[in-house]
Amino acid sequence: MLVNNSLILINVSGKDQPGITSTLMKAIIKGQHSIKDMGQSVTHGLLSLSILIDVSNSSDQSSLLKDLLFEAKKMNLTLDFQAVEQISNGQSHIQKHIISSAAREEIPPKFIAQMSEKLAIHNINIWRIDNVDPTQFCSLDISTTSSLNVDWKQVKAELIKIAGENKVDIAILKDNVFRRNKRLIVFDMDSTLIQAEVIDELAKRHGVGEKVHSITERAMNGELNFDQSLKERVRLLKGLSTNVMSDILEN
Repeated sequence: MLVNNSLILINVSGKDQPGITSTLMKAIIKGQHSIKDMGQSVTHGLLSLSILIDVSNSSDQSSLLKDLLFEAKKMNLTLDFQAVEQISNGQSHIQKHIISSAAREEIPPKFIAQMSEKLAIHNINIWRIDNVDPTQFCSLDISTTSSLNVDWKQVKAELIKIAGENKVDIAILKDNVFRRNKRLIVFDMDSTLIQAEVIDELAKRHGVGEKVHSITERAMNGELNFDQSLKERVRLLKGLSTNVMSDILEN
């Protein structure tokens, strides 16, 4: 059971439950070991936990592994381990982005397949996927890493095209300290905060309600992209008085 390396990566999997992390930490503390990295995720109640432990100051690595295996077994968890030669030090040479995606119903597998394939083509790695709402599969945060020379402007354009084809909304954010402190949220009011489509209501007052509604429906069905539908609908509103907007808002 002994390993020659000073770093040991343990992987724990099984049914999630309270107390797992604290129990494993007590075993690590007992041997006076330090932790260099760790990560955890839970999918549909199943845990995946990884801990990178520095055992360089210990001459009795076997006791640590025995304790960890014993505690894992008591909690009906599976634990395996492997020796790691060194800690990756390439963090300063990568950039991190999060692709937030949301769908009105379920996110289609086709979107995930096309999106992940496009990322792979640009040599962008997916290192974490989080289901924002575990009660349904309609919103994902996809964490990525890439080299500094990746053209994210091009990647963004390609991903937006894929998202539009699959009726999924996406936002691409740099994964840094500023993302964790959001101060502004921008979203569409129509059919979000309110049930109506404002452009359709304006069109009714202008006598072109059916024409504009038809374009709106085509856009929502994926027959037109947003830019095309917006231009066509606004063109039909030419000559409409701005006072009509005030009347609609007041009512």
